Amino acid sequence: MKQIVDQALGVKIGAPTTFKNMTVFPLIGGQGTAADYLTLDEALAQKLAAITEVSEGGSVPELKFVNSGDKRVFLLDGEAGVRPGTFSFVRMWPADVPWRAS
Repeated sequence: MKQIVDQALGVKIGAPTTFKNMTVFPLIGGQGTAADYLTLDEALAQKLAAITEVSEGGSVPELKFVNSGDKRVFLLDGEAGVRPGTFSFVRMWPADVPWRAS
């Protein structure tokens, strides 16, 4: 619990940004650490991930995702040319665990 409190006390509220009727206040952490994951675009560019058909015949609503790297991959719906609605969620996907998106 102390670690959570210490981290929360280190957070500062940044300058607001407003667009129409929405205002966003960035939260700036005190002790930043490097991300322990790759975005889907980064993983694809480094050839550490692949998105393919589930079989030779394919299936329109299904894709296969394989993370062959050693870091998790952040999957964001609509990223890397994957049509929106394919993932239907935001997820961190571990290495060496194939997944079928449907």
